[in-house]
Amino acid sequence: MQISIFLKNNNTSDFKVIYLENLLDEDKRSIRYYLDKLISLYYINKSQESTFPFDNIYKVTELGKNFVEKLKESYHKVYRRLENDIRVMKDYMNRQNKWRR
Repeated sequence: MQISIFLKNNNTSDFKVIYLENLLDEDKRSIRYYLDKLISLYYINKSQESTFPFDNIYKVTELGKNFVEKLKESYHKVYRRLENDIRVMKDYMNRQNKWRR
């Protein structure tokens, strides 16, 4: 999801490991490990391979984009439910406080 936000904010469709280093606050090896996991799930792929592994250029696949959209939708639903639960709890507490007076 963070990669998707990074790509959108920078108006680009591809990225390198070094671009994500500051964004994710991780070292290059850890980022490559996670990218390899995303490649194995077909969420990203290498669009250009380099002799130096940290210079590989990666691109998010359609499957990856769809997965991010589903995550956003799921988080949005959970957030709305939490907002509703908090509102209901505040209303309940207000009623209880009025009753005690």
